[in-house]
Amino acid sequence: RVGIGRAAADNPAEIPLIGDVAERHAFIERVDEDYFLFSSKEVEVGGRSVKSHLLKDQDRVVLGKKAKFMFRVPSRKCASAVLDLSDTTQMPNDVRRVVLFRQLATMGEGPHAHVRCRHAGPPLLLFERNGDLWVRQQNDGRVDSAAQAVAIGKPVEIAGASFVVQPWRVQIPGSGTV
Repeated sequence: RVGIGRAAADNPAEIPLIGDVAERHAFIERVDEDYFLFSSKEVEVGGRSVKSHLLKDQDRVVLGKKAKFMFRVPSRKCASAVLDLSDTTQMPNDVRRVVLFRQLATMGEGPHAHVRCRHAGPPLLLFERNGDLWVRQQNDGRVDSAAQAVAIGKPVEIAGASFVVQPWRVQIPGSGTV
């Protein structure tokens, strides 16, 4: 369950938006295999005004004039989902995409990647095992690559790609770091 709300709040939500939303405007909750949107205020999903909604791939969600995103499920093979923010929606640290990580996410090119890398080589799988993050090259049926541990804040190099998983810290003007 993750909250979506105003970034300038005393206690910002997990997904803080800079704009016309309440401190805790809405929540996205995973129940079994589905994602639901819950809000105490009316929000718009696919052009309809609702307070709760079973989210489906490509649902357009409008929380406010400057708080819009598209809900995406890049792959039915894993439980992670994505929120693609509209051009008018801002988060601290210039975030444009939020991954709702659930055990596995793909990194690479194309519409099935949770984390898009334009010039990526073979797709990579980021996954959780016993509370730790790991990464390996996607198994295409021909090559079975070994998994590599991912330490938060440390560079990782695998299959010609390099990345760093950083802890989520939000800089809010006038409020310091959250």
